[in-house]
This record gives sequence, structure tokens and C-alpha cells, in this order.
Amino acid sequence: MPTCSTQDVNRILVKIRTRAERLDQNQIVSTFVNVGPMMDILNTDDHQIIFGRRGTGKTHALRYLYDVVAEEGQIPIYVDMTKLGSDVSIYNNQSLPVGERATRLLIDVLRTLHDSFLEHALSKDVDLRKFTRVIDNFGEAISKVRIVGTVETEITETEAASSEAQIGASADAKKEGIVASLTASWKRMGRSEQKTQRKSQGREVYHLRFAEVGATFGDICGFFGRTRVWVLLDEWSSIPEDLQPFLADLLRRSFFNVSEATVKIAAIEHRSRFKIDQEGGQYIGLELTSDIRSNLNLDDFLVFDNDRERSITFFTHFLYRHAVAMANERNIPAPKSADELVSLAFTRRDVLEEFVKATEGVPRDAIHIISIAAQKAFGSPISMPNIRQAAHRFYQEDKIGAVDGNETLSRLLRWIIEDVIKQKKTSAFLLEFGRRDGNVDALFDRRMIHVKARNMSSRDNPGLRYYHYKLDYGCYIDLIATKNMPADLEAQEGTFVEDVLVGGIEVPEDDARSYRRAILNLEAFYESEHTFSCGDRNEQGEVINVDSELPATS
Repeated sequence: MPTCSTQDVNRILVKIRTRAERLDQNQIVSTFVNVGPMMDILNTDDHQIIFGRRGTGKTHALRYLYDVVAEEGQIPIYVDMTKLGSDVSIYNNQSLPVGERATRLLIDVLRTLHDSFLEHALSKDVDLRKFTRVIDNFGEAISKVRIVGTVETEITETEAASSEAQIGASADAKKEGIVASLTASWKRMGRSEQKTQRKSQGREVYHLRFAEVGATFGDICGFFGRTRVWVLLDEWSSIPEDLQPFLADLLRRSFFNVSEATVKIAAIEHRSRFKIDQEGGQYIGLELTSDIRSNLNLDDFLVFDNDRERSITFFTHFLYRHAVAMANERNIPAPKSADELVSLAFTRRDVLEEFVKATEGVPRDAIHIISIAAQKAFGSPISMPNIRQAAHRFYQEDKIGAVDGNETLSRLLRWIIEDVIKQKKTSAFLLEFGRRDGNVDALFDRRMIHVKARNMSSRDNPGLRYYHYKLDYGCYIDLIATKNMPADLEAQEGTFVEDVLVGGIEVPEDDARSYRRAILNLEAFYESEHTFSCGDRNEQGEVINVDSELPATS
């Protein structure tokens, strides 16, 4: 068998696919990397939400879990929420009432489960005659799902009357004499109408009618005996936020009470809404931690600064497994081990570490960066300049473009650079815990900033807790040797980005002494924005986010 060479590794790394949905199930299994307690946390009977931004591996993890439970003889049902129904856009049709849109969503989800159960039964040796009765009952229950809200009512009452008057006379001459006749009729012509209109309108309150769904779902689970049913809902955040609580309520009322069922949801945290609060402490949807666990966040799990060794171990095996899968597919000699891959792919061990740091814990970004680096190094091992140039190019060509198209986000990023990088001389900053801002979330969603920690204290305000954010690695390189150069590099005057890209300068880790004093003041940012258009503020004068996908400051 031919021996794998550095050029073979370069060819493999250039071709690695970036999205899990493009892999078949065998490739999902062969490329999945379980690091630390991740699968131990995920593979439990508890209902659970897996949070993470795009590219952090939520789909890969769910599809791998699908294979694991299937191998154990259990029943996994995977639902890609982006592919529901015949016309997914109807969920976003604002001309339709919320109740109608939510009802269609719920029915589409339940029909997907119905079809999956039927497919599973057909693939197994079961009594189809008995199962048909059970699945038909579930199908009938689906048809009764309704979400009804109070609506504006209008009653019109009309009264009408009409009459006509007519008088006539006639005379006729005959041989016997004159015969006269007189006729009279009364018909009053005219019309009177009285119209009464009553209109009532109140606060919209929704009633969810799907009592039979839970019972018939439980019957299906019971039909398969002690076998557990795993409902894996991917791309939750692709559903409009105003509809998400209704689907969450269906899960709580219909599935969570069935002992043989487990529900796992993959979602983007700041694009998800699981609950609508009502009067008297009631609510529609799911209450996190109380109804469902949310103890796995892939945004934090692989960040280099949080756990250096875990991150290096993960991305080493991540590259190796993807390289072997791609080599087998393309008939290219594959490396025999992860260590051999590292020795062939990188000039030194610290180059691997720099690559892991540049990924910021996002596997999809890692594939983009390593692919660019392999192109630059083609025929030779990847060097430190290759990694930094690749990260810088990926930042300029992919990430910054998503921000430049939004004026508000561009201004906020510039504000962070000016206020944090220049004034505080650090690549990290703090934001008060519990404070949600749609524009900060948008920068996070686009991987311009990353969460390093979610419960950090400040040097100046020790009683308050903060989110600890850091700038993206590519953005940091882009700022080096400018007027915003961080303190770590300030003494090295005359330094240019190119010096960093060729590896002559370190990209340092965060200095806690600096970032603990770098608190992002959003009020000051919004007050300084005198150039906002009228559309950037609501009628109360409050700043709103121009990015329609995300919530405004709260």
C-alpha cells in the first residue's frame, strides 16, 4: 500500500467538506470526534437542548447520536426543521394569524414523526395489522391539533321595511249602459334600514388543543415495548421565534410525559425562544432547567483558552478522521495515525497549536482555515505564516463581509476596536451578565467575537457578573501594528501585519489584568450614534436593531 506523503495530506485537507449534512451516515460516524464528556452528556435519557452557533457541530453530534441509539436497537427519529412541509416559507407569512402558522408547523412536525414511525415499522418484523390501528389513531389525533386565539369580532344587525300605494279607476260603455268600476290598492314605495354594529377586541390568548396527541404517541411507543424513542430536532432556530414556544409546548404536553421518549433539540441560543409567560405563573412552552436540560453549549466546549489540551486533542483527531474519510473516498493514501498526520501536515507542534487557537473552537471555521493553509503550503508542511495568512484571509473574505453589509454592526465593531483595543489595550472585553443586545449577538453569531466565559467578575465592579468576550483571531491579526495595537505588541513600533503573517510576532493570549477593566458600555455607544437613521429608533426613542433576524437591545 502506498505511503502517505505531505503532498497527499495537502490534497486531502484542501478537499474536506465543511457541512455535516453533505456527509452520508457512514461518514458522519467515521468523522465524529468524541472529546471529554460530550457524548456522556448527550447520550442520556433526559430531554435536552444542545446550544451552539453555526458550524460548532450540532448537526454532526445529533446525527452521530442517531447512529449510536440505532445500534443499540432503539428508535431514533431525526427531524431537520429547515425541510418541514411543502413550503417552509409559510411559517414566516405575516399576513396569516399566528395561530394558523403555528398549527401548520405543529402538524408538519407530527406528520414527519408519523412517517418515520411507519418507516421504522415497515423495516422491522412487527404485526403490521395491529400497528396500522395504532398509527392511524396517531394520524387522526394530528388532524385535531389546533391553536386558537381570541380574535376581533364584529356583529352587524339590519332591519328593513318597504310599502307601495296605488289608486285606479275605470269606465266601460256597453249596450245596457255605462258600467263603472273603481279599484284601489295601497303599496308604499320606499325602504327604511337600521344597522347596528358591535365590535369586541381583547388581548390575544392562545389555547392549544392536542390532548389526544400525547396519548396516541404513548401508544406507539408502547407498541415497541421497552424500546426508547429518540426525537432529535435539528435546526430549531430556523423556525420563526414567535412560533417556537408553541412547538415547545407540544413537546412538553405530548412527549415529555411518555416515559419511553427522549427529546433532544439543537438550537442557536440567542435565536431561540422557548416560552411565552402568561398570567398567574402559567406559560406556553418549555422552561429551561425545569422542563428540559440545557447543559451542553458547543460555543464554549472547544475554545482554546478554556481548555488547551482538550481543544488540541479534539482538532487533531477531527482533522485525522476527516482526512481518512476523504482519502478513502478519493483513493489517496491516508495517514496511519493522528500523530503521522500532524508530522506530515505541520512544520512544528506549535503550528498545530496556532491552528487550534485560530479556529476559536468552531469546527467549520477550522476546515476553512486548514484548507486555505494547505493550498498555500502545497507540497510542503504547513508553517506558522501559512496558518496566520489563512486565518487572515478567511477573516477578510468570509467574516468581515457579513458585517460590512450592516451599518450598525460595522459601527459597533469599530466602537469595540476603538474603545476596547485602543483604550484598554486588550483583545477581550466584558459585558454585564444578563444584558442581551441584538447587535452584540449578531457579532457573536457571525463569529467576529467569541464567548470565553459566562460568569466573570470585574476589577472595578466586583459585585457584578459579566460575559467575557474576545475578538476573533483573524480580527486580532488585522489590527496588529495599527494605532489600535494591543499592549502586548505596543513596544514593537514599525511592525506591520505582514510581520505577523510571516510568524515573527506572537499572537498573545488575553491578559486578565487588562480585560477585567475593559467593560463594554453599550449605552455610550448608542448615545454616540447621532448618524442613526429614523428607522433605527422606535416611537419611544429606543434604539432598535436594523438586523431583522435578531432581537433589539433588552
